[in-house]
Amino acid sequence: MKSVIAKISLIGLIAINAGCQNPIAVDYDYAQLNRITNYTKYTIETREERANYGTIALSPLVDRRIENAIHNNLEDNGYGLSVSADFRINFHTATKDRTNVHDLGYGPAPFGREPYFGDYSYGRLFIDKFEEGTLVIDIIDNETHQLIWRGSHTRRMRERALNNLEAQAIVDAILLNFHLLSAGTLD
Repeated sequence: MKSVIAKISLIGLIAINAGCQNPIAVDYDYAQLNRITNYTKYTIETREERANYGTIALSPLVDRRIENAIHNNLEDNGYGLSVSADFRINFHTATKDRTNVHDLGYGPAPFGREPYFGDYSYGRLFIDKFEEGTLVIDIIDNETHQLIWRGSHTRRMRERALNNLEAQAIVDAILLNFHLLSAGTLD
């Protein structure tokens, strides 16, 4: 049942983003492709281990939701959690303040749609300031200790934190490319 819900969420996420810039970015080590296809066991670094790499921007609640989403995704795709894992997962977030300036096409002639009569009740520019967040998931080979795959998702931050379904949909969208690589269907 979880798998069906996750797939429906992923389809919904893809449908929402259709026609928009893709929020998912992926990069991997092409030389390690044969290693990726042989992976069967994974582990996820703890919050304390991830803190060694830098500051953690996630609240413990959102951190657990993302970690659970990663577990669900990997287990649904046939990977097993193990201490003697083939690869380990590290994830982190980054935020950035963004500003978009939109020209609304209003204003004095010849730029606007109406003749200008000195009314200052509207402006020509709309300035949109917001915070953009990025979730990055790294896959590190346990034997070589090298980063071999990285996926990220960037979106506008909301006032409320991610819920379980949103976290699962984002993680599923990020890891989709990894699963295609591991199945040998994407080169």
